[in-house]
Amino acid sequence: MTPRAAPTSAPPSKSRHHEMPREYNEDEDPAARRRKKKSYYAKLRQQEIERERELAEKYRDRAKERRDGVNKDYEETELISTTANYRAVGPTAEADKSAAEKRRQLIQESKFLGGDMEHTHLVKGLDFALLQKVRAEIASKEKEEEELMEKPQKETKKDEDPENKIEFKTRLGE
Repeated sequence: MTPRAAPTSAPPSKSRHHEMPREYNEDEDPAARRRKKKSYYAKLRQQEIERERELAEKYRDRAKERRDGVNKDYEETELISTTANYRAVGPTAEADKSAAEKRRQLIQESKFLGGDMEHTHLVKGLDFALLQKVRAEIASKEKEEEELMEKPQKETKKDEDPENKIEFKTRLGE
């Protein structure tokens, strides 16, 4: 490209020397705007620092206090944990057997005391112990009903003993 010369017919550029001085406006002055922003953000920062200081006064590093043993809040839990340490030793064989027996007994009680339909609050899902108990009750009721129905039939059959039955061998007795 070749350099171009300024057009000769172009109007002359504005000269600042001939303009009238304008009034000072703080909003248009970039330095004034910068100072305003700076003071505004400085106030915000001061408020934030003050809030942090208030929170720091209220804050307690409880984990550090617990590690150092200074915190009074955890004395009770430490007493409980020290007594629990004595129980941490393995139980004797007798205690182990009795614990196993207790567990078996609890399981048997829970199976036996599966509940009943009158006192059970039914929720979604199944209580298998209750289900088995109800099924067993239904089966036993059915057996009892069948036995009651069969008893009269057995009694009528007993009345018809072959010894007591009269047999006729004549043509008229048939």
